[in-house]
Amino acid sequence: MKKPIDRNNLWTFHAQVQGVANTVAELLSEAIGQQDSELLAMLQEEVRIVREWIIGNKKSPKAIIEKLESINSQITAIEHRGIQNAFTILQGQAGELASLTSQQATQEIQTALENEKAIRRTYHKSELSDTEIQNMLNYKPFTEGQTIQQWFGDLKYKISSRIFRSVQKGIVEGLSLNRIMQEIRGSEAGGFTDGIPGFKPGVLKTNRQSAEILARTVINATANQSRLEIYRANADVLDGVQWIATFDHRTCMICAAYNGKIWTTDQWHEVKVPPLHPNCRCVLNAYIDIGEGMSRPAEAENFDLLAREQYEEKHKGKKNYDDLSYEYRRKLRYAVIEEYKPKTGNNPYKRMPGNATFADYLKSQPESFQREWLGKRRFEWYRDGKLTFDQMVVPDKGFKRTIAELKKMVK
Repeated sequence: MKKPIDRNNLWTFHAQVQGVANTVAELLSEAIGQQDSELLAMLQEEVRIVREWIIGNKKSPKAIIEKLESINSQITAIEHRGIQNAFTILQGQAGELASLTSQQATQEIQTALENEKAIRRTYHKSELSDTEIQNMLNYKPFTEGQTIQQWFGDLKYKISSRIFRSVQKGIVEGLSLNRIMQEIRGSEAGGFTDGIPGFKPGVLKTNRQSAEILARTVINATANQSRLEIYRANADVLDGVQWIATFDHRTCMICAAYNGKIWTTDQWHEVKVPPLHPNCRCVLNAYIDIGEGMSRPAEAENFDLLAREQYEEKHKGKKNYDDLSYEYRRKLRYAVIEEYKPKTGNNPYKRMPGNATFADYLKSQPESFQREWLGKRRFEWYRDGKLTFDQMVVPDKGFKRTIAELKKMVK
């Protein structure tokens, strides 16, 4: 009998991967943000000139259009330097992670088979070579069928075009220079922008967030693709590969439905590789006789909701919780988790059977969790036994059923 995979090692390593993802996200955000001062100084001067031309009717429409095209070119040149720096950082970090992940995946297989007396062989592959890693990073399609380089190509376009559209829109609408610059860099919480109250994050913050999401997604994609390459190379000692989702409130309905899905060794061409979507935290795991007695961690509370409630209680009338940066919300969430045991006497994580489905996890949660995670209508049907969790999603097609579709099923 093969020894089951020790998932404690999997969870430990997966937590480390998430830590790497968050670190790389911060590095990319900084790389993108290094261009902000130069960009704002350029825009301050160039937009001022265009507005003076328009207000004073000093230049022809053709000259104004040419000036706007020049501004767009300058935006592109400045932002693309930041993007290139970010790309170099991500390539390096992803390459190191791919090597470590392949070693970790091999160790998991070896540990699982260490008491299998019949197996006496050298593993076909115990680590990805530098060439294999670079080929994977340069040419392997990840989420949405794009390579990392294609993702960055899209990011270059999105970041530059967001800035230019905001500038052009402000000029066309006749906004003040101050208002246009605030649209780019954001306004302070509780401040006023041309008489309009409230905080506006600005285009630059949106661009940083896009880079952070990209970093987390690419790092998780790299880790999972590296694991799959090792599993494929050692398929003769595996029973398959399994999709493992995180058990907490942030897990989406599709990833939850995929949890526990197994592709046997004759289905390698069908294996879906996380991430399914930006910021996806799912992981592939070698499947070798899960067996009895195995367990996995699951969050015992909706810590996202607790963090929100705690923040809103302490900061009434200040910046809206949803306007906080992802990094700051994450820190608030971790603080709530750390305080949970001292305050309640309970462990923030509970153990569940290793073969538990997300439906099992959902069933074990209080109604408050089920209501928020499912949404009002889905929760009512779920609570009343009219629909099961599995009826609400179509994982193989990658979507959750709409309310209209579910209404027909209830009838």
